[in-house]
Amino acid sequence: MNIDIEKFKEGYEGDFVVHEHHAKRHHLDLRLEVPVVDVSKALGTYQKRRTDETQEPDVIKSMPQKAGNVLMSFALPKAKIPTKDEKFLAKEVECHPYSYLKFEGEIPKGSYGAGDVSVFDVGKYKVLEYTPDKMVISFNGNKLKGDHALVKMDNKDWLFLKKKASQKIWGQSNTPVSYSQNNITATFDGTNLSVSEGMNTIGIMSPSEMPDSIRKALFESERESDKFKALETAINIFTTQEKKKARLFVRLIRKYAMFLKEANLLDYVHPGLDLNVWDLQGNLRRRHQKLILSTLSDFLEREQLYNYTKWIKHIYLVGSLTSYQYHNHSDADIHVIVDIPEFINQEMGGDATVSDVKEKLNELKRKINTKNFIVLKKTKHPVEFYFETDKESHGHDGIYDVVERRWIAPPRTVDPDFDPEIVYSSVLDTIKEVANELDVDLGRLRRDVINAKLLDEAIESFQPALRSSLRIKLDQKLEVIESEIEALLRKKEKFKQDRREKFNPESFGNLQFKFLQRFGYIDALKKLEEVMRDEKVDARELSEIEDILKLE
Repeated sequence: MNIDIEKFKEGYEGDFVVHEHHAKRHHLDLRLEVPVVDVSKALGTYQKRRTDETQEPDVIKSMPQKAGNVLMSFALPKAKIPTKDEKFLAKEVECHPYSYLKFEGEIPKGSYGAGDVSVFDVGKYKVLEYTPDKMVISFNGNKLKGDHALVKMDNKDWLFLKKKASQKIWGQSNTPVSYSQNNITATFDGTNLSVSEGMNTIGIMSPSEMPDSIRKALFESERESDKFKALETAINIFTTQEKKKARLFVRLIRKYAMFLKEANLLDYVHPGLDLNVWDLQGNLRRRHQKLILSTLSDFLEREQLYNYTKWIKHIYLVGSLTSYQYHNHSDADIHVIVDIPEFINQEMGGDATVSDVKEKLNELKRKINTKNFIVLKKTKHPVEFYFETDKESHGHDGIYDVVERRWIAPPRTVDPDFDPEIVYSSVLDTIKEVANELDVDLGRLRRDVINAKLLDEAIESFQPALRSSLRIKLDQKLEVIESEIEALLRKKEKFKQDRREKFNPESFGNLQFKFLQRFGYIDALKKLEEVMRDEKVDARELSEIEDILKLE
C-alpha cells in the first residue's frame, strides 16, 4: 500500500462504501477512497487475481475512475459495523479500483470473491488523524456514522471500533508524573510542581503551617512510606478547603501519589521500559497485542460468551511492565474491565445480581489462567488475566490500553538510586523469616513426595500377593502429602488476606506477597492448589508435584 501521505492526512475527505458480500462466507467489506503515489502498484494484487478479463464484471469496468485514487479495503468477518463499545476484526485485503465504489451485482462463479454484492452503506468520511498503524475517521453515512478508529494489530489484521464522544483514542498525553525516594512531582496548570511547590502555589497550606508530624514526614523524612502516609493525612486536611484549585491539585496528587499496586516494589530499577515488551516509541509490540487479544477472545468463545465485545469496556496492561521497576519474570497483568449491567443483559439473560456476576468473573479468571498459561513471545513474562469493574480497578500510575495501543496513564519512572533492600530493610528481615519457614515446609513435602514416588515404582517389581500391603503404605504416605499441601494452602490464603487488609502498596502484607511471588513461592502454591482441586493426591501426580517444588 503506497498511500500518498502528503494528501492523506488530517482533514482529508473522501468517499466510502460498505458492501454486503454473500461469498463463500457472508461478510461486509469496508472500502475507503485514498490517494496513492502509484495506482498500478496499489492495484497490483487486484489485477493479478483478475488476469482473465471475463472475471471482472463489465459494470465495474464501465464505471468512472478517479485519477490517483483507489479503494483501501477491509473485510469485516463478523458482518457488522461497530457501535458503542464494540470492537471487530478488520482484515486488510487488496485495494480495489475507485470504480468499485457503487458496484452492486454478482461476481461470477470461478472468479475471486464469487457471490452477490450489494451496497450496505455509502457516504463521505473525514480523516481526523492518520499514521501507518492507526486511523481516526469521522463517517457520514446512513448506518456508519460518527468517529471510528482502525488500529493495526499485526500484518493485515486491524481492529475497527467506534470512538466515544468523550474518548481520546490518541492525542493529548496524560499528565506527566514521576517520583523518587524523596519527591513526587506533577504538572499543574502547565507547570511542573513538587508536592510542596504545588501546595504553596495554590495557597492551600505552606509547610510552616502544617502540623510538625506531617511537615517532617513530607519534607524531611527519607523514608518513602512516611512520606506517603503523611501525604494522605495532608490530603484529608486540604479537602476541607473551599478552593477549586485546591481540590484539583488534591485529586491530581491523590491519583499519582501511591505506588502502582501490581508493580513489584522489591525489584531493582531499570533505565527504561523492557524493550522485549515495548518498541522504541513506547508502544506494546504487535506480537504481544495479538497474542493477548486472540487468547482472550478464543477463551471467551469456548466459554460460549459470544457477546463479549458488548460488555468488555477496556483491556489494560498494568503492573511492573508498565514501569521501570521490573524483572525478567514479571507478570504481564491484563485487566479486562467489565460493564456489569451489560454482562447481565448479554450473558445472563438479564436476570442476575452483581454478586452472581462477580462469582462468574472469578470463575473465568481461574479458568483462563489455568487452562491458557501463556508467556509473551520471546520473553519470560507470563500473562495473567483479571476481570474487574471500574470500581474494583485499583489506581495505577502506568496503564496501557492493549486494544488501542496507547497509554492511559504514563509509565512510572523511578529514581535510579532507589534500592529496595535499603528502603524496606526492616520489613524484609521479617519477610525472610516467613520465606525460611516455607523452605522448611516445602523441603519436607519434596522429600515425602520423592519417597512416595520411589515406593510406587518399587511396588511394580513385587509379586501381586505382596503388593496389597505396600499399597496401603503408599496410601498412608499420600495422605501425609495431602495434609502437608493443605497446610501450605492455608498459609497461601493467609498471605492473600494479609495483603487485602487495609491495602497499601507499602504495607507489610503487600510486600510479603511480592517477595514470595518474586522467588516463586506464590506460583508454586497456586500450582499445588490446582493439584488439590479434587482434594486427593494420586500416585500419578507425584512427578508433577516434584517438578512444582523445584520452584523454577
